[in-house]
Amino acid sequence: MLAELTRLTGVDDTEHRPAVVVLSGISGVGKTAAAVTWAHGNKVRFADGQFYADLADYRTSGPVDVSDVLGSFLLAFGVLAPPPRLPERVALFRTMTADARVLVVLDDVDDVAQVRLCMPASSRSAVIATSRARLSGLVVHGAATIDVEPFGVTESVALLRDLSTAVRSVAEDELQALADLCDGLPVALVVVGALLHKPRHWPPSRLVDYLSDEGRRLRRLGLPGAHPLQALFDAVASQLTHTGRRLYRVAGLHPGPDFEPHVVAAATGMSVDDVEEGIEELCEANLVRGITSGRYRMHGLIKLHARNTIQHDDVRPAEVLVNIVGWYRVTAGAADLAVMGEKRWRLAPSDPVSATLSFDAATAMQWFETERANLLAAVQTAAHQRWDDLVWQLCESLWASYHSKKHYADSVAAHELAVAASRRCGNGVAEARMLNQLARAQIELGEFQAAETNLGMAKRAAETCGDFRAEAAVLESLGVLHRTREDLAVSVTCFRASLELNERIGDDRGTGLQCYHLGDALLRVGEPVAATELLLRAVHVLGAMDDVLATARAEIVLGAAHAANGLDEQAQGVLLSAASTMRARGQHNKEAEALRTLTEVARKRGESDLLEETLARLAELSGP
Repeated sequence: MLAELTRLTGVDDTEHRPAVVVLSGISGVGKTAAAVTWAHGNKVRFADGQFYADLADYRTSGPVDVSDVLGSFLLAFGVLAPPPRLPERVALFRTMTADARVLVVLDDVDDVAQVRLCMPASSRSAVIATSRARLSGLVVHGAATIDVEPFGVTESVALLRDLSTAVRSVAEDELQALADLCDGLPVALVVVGALLHKPRHWPPSRLVDYLSDEGRRLRRLGLPGAHPLQALFDAVASQLTHTGRRLYRVAGLHPGPDFEPHVVAAATGMSVDDVEEGIEELCEANLVRGITSGRYRMHGLIKLHARNTIQHDDVRPAEVLVNIVGWYRVTAGAADLAVMGEKRWRLAPSDPVSATLSFDAATAMQWFETERANLLAAVQTAAHQRWDDLVWQLCESLWASYHSKKHYADSVAAHELAVAASRRCGNGVAEARMLNQLARAQIELGEFQAAETNLGMAKRAAETCGDFRAEAAVLESLGVLHRTREDLAVSVTCFRASLELNERIGDDRGTGLQCYHLGDALLRVGEPVAATELLLRAVHVLGAMDDVLATARAEIVLGAAHAANGLDEQAQGVLLSAASTMRARGQHNKEAEALRTLTEVARKRGESDLLEETLARLAELSGP
């Protein structure tokens, strides 16, 4: 940051005005320390003087009187009787600095005019303003902005280690826990460091417990004679408009790490345009930070302030939370529909018309990835509030994301909550489905015993309810479990039983999927001819239903079966088709599976151009 300040304050005589840099960031992030440190290190450069004003000192009884600030600057210049009126003081200060090299540091600025009126005249001078706001209006005066960010984890732990050198034994995990509670805010880290120097009263483990109380943490992060963080944040929030305070409170209640305007609109009943305008106010006040286009994040301690301190008549926390979780439920349902198609068996009601976002398969997968942490937080929030139907319904919609992108740990965490929720609902079919989906994640993680136990419970739940569709789904998962364990004969038996059950109840999609699974199992046991017959049937049935994704999955295995039968030309055709489909739909793991088999076929056929192209795409998918 100091090097960036040096660069931005470089002399540019063509501008005919001083360089202006705004250090912008949340309270306690270290803006003042950075400005003062840089000023001290550049005394020689500003030989005609450095002028410093903490505008908080001029704000004790109302707005800052810039005339008083300029009066103090003129006195420092040796003017014993500054002019009485503000315009005259501005003019005299600029006259006296016309050929000077001076630095003006304005600390805790809250209005553009405070900087504009205190600017020296010389292009060899500079102004550094620190502010909790962004002061965007200064851009027209040539100002540059440096966003002063909180420390990262490594920097936070290092600072705590330096501050706690007098404490003989602070374990690394305790430093990490304390750093996490401060969320990288230097002023909070300094407070913790000071408290660590009182080991009789604050051993590290007790300090972690003391600061873990989210309702009191801000008040406790203060030292005698200094403002606690809560007071600093109160001062910023008090300047917000009515709408700004409302959105500040709602953003604090959002359970995930970041958010976008549509979910806030759903939480408040406001239009997306009005929400975006209100969020700009929060960004200008540095209470919310834009992280990518249309996405925003709150610092952890600011979020605590918004959630636990700010009250607003238009915000009812329980109502806001259920609206947020409901929005994720409906939107995830629409995304699931775009990825998996209409024919997928679903227990939760589907209402894509109510979704405020629309998707195709690729954009749906991108949305699932972008919202991944928020979706898990929504499930956890719903479980905590005992909104049980929302828990399992949301989990059902997350299958496409969790399974396709291999987010198995997330899947286990969400589905364990969903199993408990479906049991509390007394919904046996939902319980069977959630146990089944939980087991599929456990299979991928190699937790075979846990998966087998959960599939046993899922099968009993399905049989008790008399739901053959649920039972067939469990039989499929048992087939996957045994196939993964290399118990291929048992796997074939399970898939065949699932196929027969789907045929009996007339479930065409289930029939097509089990033809695919059984064909894959038969290919693995060395029966490529029988496998090909089943896989051709799977492609025909699923294709007739316009289930593009499932058809492509079957084509990948059909390509391998054709290759095993020596039908390389047919294999190449279906593998190219499957890879193209998977690429278009954002299913990159399945695309890679198709391409790996295609490389073998291309080598056998001497298709050098195809082989080169396929290997290049595989390298692209595998990443750096």
